[in-house]
Amino acid sequence: MYGKNIGSLNVYKRNEVGGSEQLLFSKQKEVGNYWQRLDLKITDSTRPFQVIVEAVRGDGNNGG
Repeated sequence: MYGKNIGSLNVYKRNEVGGSEQLLFSKQKEVGNYWQRLDLKITDSTRPFQVIVEAVRGDGNNGG
């Protein structure tokens, strides 16, 4: 997430196809020109679930 026109990165969890999504993590704007590790612990699921990663583009060409 590097550049002045960065949007956001979101991670959601849902328990069924088409079901409601629970936001687990969100980061907006530029954070720097480096990789950053994130560990998300999901402890409340005893049945199959989906993890959705969403990248939202910012308003412009200066993002990477």
